[in-house]
Order: sequence, then structure tokens, then C-alpha cells
Amino acid sequence: MNPPDNTHLKVSLLEAEEARRLAMLESNTQKLDTLMADSMVYVHSSGIIDDKPAYLHLLSSGTVRYETVAFDRLNIQLIGPVGLITGTMKAGLMRAGTRKQITTAYMAVWEHTGGDWLLHAVQSTSLPAAA
Repeated sequence: MNPPDNTHLKVSLLEAEEARRLAMLESNTQKLDTLMADSMVYVHSSGIIDDKPAYLHLLSSGTVRYETVAFDRLNIQLIGPVGLITGTMKAGLMRAGTRKQITTAYMAVWEHTGGDWLLHAVQSTSLPAAA
């Protein structure tokens, strides 16, 4: 017996992740709100943990403004209705008036809820700067 073809689910998950990336760049908290589960948890590379309202407030208040965001080396695993994305993120951002460049390894945990994907968690870990 052949495993089921999950290509369409993987493609739709990558589309959801790209929608998240674009919404981060645009500080589009309305779009992010629709992509995120109410219970979403964001663990920043600094170790700070935000729930959904706190993360959205960082963007809506201008405390954090992403200038560039690039995802790379993405790997997708589907486990039942759960989609795990691992990869790297490089971002240029302003945080409280200070420009920062970050490179992280990250994992995003999504749930397929029929036709849509909902983001439940993001965990970032700082990577050393390239020499």
C-alpha cells in the first residue's frame, strides 16, 4: 500500500507560512490574527515568550517592525492534522528604535482545520552570525 499523497497539504501549508511572512513584513496584524490560533505562543530567539495578543501588540504598536524576512531550508512534516515547519529565518527589524539583524533556526506548529491552517506555536533559536 502506498502512503497517501500529501502534496496538496504541504503546498497549502507553505502558502500559509508565506502569508505569515508577508503579514510580518507589512505589520498586518489583521491577517496575522486570522492565521493564528487564539492559543498561539511565540517563543522569540531572545527567550521572551508572547501569547497572541502580546505578539500582535508588538507589531501594531510599532515596537517591532520587520524590514526584511526570509525563510530558508524549510522542511515540512505532516502528522495527522498537524504540520511542522522547520527552517531558518533571517530578518532585519527595528525593535524599540534599534535596528537588528537576526538569524534563527525556527519551528512553526500549524493545525489543519478543514480548509485552513492555524498557527499554534513558533519557537526560534538564535544562530551564530556567519563568519
